[in-house]
Amino acid sequence: MTTEPTAIRLTHAELHSDPWERWLRTRQWHLETFFSQDVPEMPSHIYSLDGLRRAEQLLLRRLPTIDSIPLGDWVIDRAGIYLGTVLERNFPVRWTNRTPPKRDRWAIGTYRVTPQLVFESNQQVIDLNYQVAFALAQRSGTHWQKIYEHAAANLASHARRQGNPVPTPPVWRTAS
Repeated sequence: MTTEPTAIRLTHAELHSDPWERWLRTRQWHLETFFSQDVPEMPSHIYSLDGLRRAEQLLLRRLPTIDSIPLGDWVIDRAGIYLGTVLERNFPVRWTNRTPPKRDRWAIGTYRVTPQLVFESNQQVIDLNYQVAFALAQRSGTHWQKIYEHAAANLASHARRQGNPVPTPPVWRTAS
């Protein structure tokens, strides 16, 4: 996927709106930028477990160290949006925001938001930016895969406890 992201245009009111609402409105643009600039060699099945593995490996290749992220580059946020979107498309989750402390290294620029996902099956919360930063620091190339597999195991365990059939990929999501 090598198309350039469409330009983002926010009105004056939107620029001065709630940071979380502004972040939600710009999420798709950041996702398009992730595919066009950060990991342009993605396979066609971008929201699958294979796509998730590939994206992490491509990002590790692009950024040899966590300190190699250019100042002002929102790659952590873009990768977090991608990780969250894959999980959202495969598991029952909801997006939420943790307002970061003022000195949070991974808080997103002037937005002052820290996107998180809450898994509906067990109310587990994961901070997406920290998961991306951890993957970049750890450099295993399998951290995001482990998050996905852990989510699948938790969902299966929850289904068994409820006496429901264990869901199988790719139909993890419940109808919304």
